[in-house]
Amino acid sequence: MKTKDCPITRIQWSLYLCSNLKRLEFLAGN
Repeated sequence: MKTKDCPITRIQWSLYLCSNLKRLEFLAGN
């Protein structure tokens, strides 16, 4: 992930990862 091409803060990145983990857990639960 290049910060120059797509600037993103650590908080935004952590929230992004958290949402992905919840989505994976939801899909795995079905």
